[in-house]
Amino acid sequence: EAMACRLGTAFSRLDGKCPQTIMHSTLLRAKQTAQVASKEMGGESIRLETLPSLGEVDFGPMSEGKKVSEAKPAMIETYGRWSAGLIDTRPDGGGDSARDILERASAALQSLINVANESDRNS
Repeated sequence: EAMACRLGTAFSRLDGKCPQTIMHSTLLRAKQTAQVASKEMGGESIRLETLPSLGEVDFGPMSEGKKVSEAKPAMIETYGRWSAGLIDTRPDGGGDSARDILERASAALQSLINVANESDRNS
């Protein structure tokens, strides 16, 4: 929470360039972080929007309920496959492919561009 406060305070000091919209993923902690930051940025004047395409990488059942130290070797193996260009490879047991992640990232960036363009038109 302290980090979200500091982030909101930093944005509020941007002299007229403080974001008017905070986009966050569907995760509860992401929404809570956005809410805390928005209070520091001006409260109710800041629009909060859920952007599902900002979701985390899903490593499927091989990482569910495991400590990071237990899941990390399989995650590294999957990242290795992706970095070798095998973007349609999924983690053992299912989860996201690199193509899924790239498509979500592209959709998220397009959504952010649309919000920025809308903001420019309304200024």
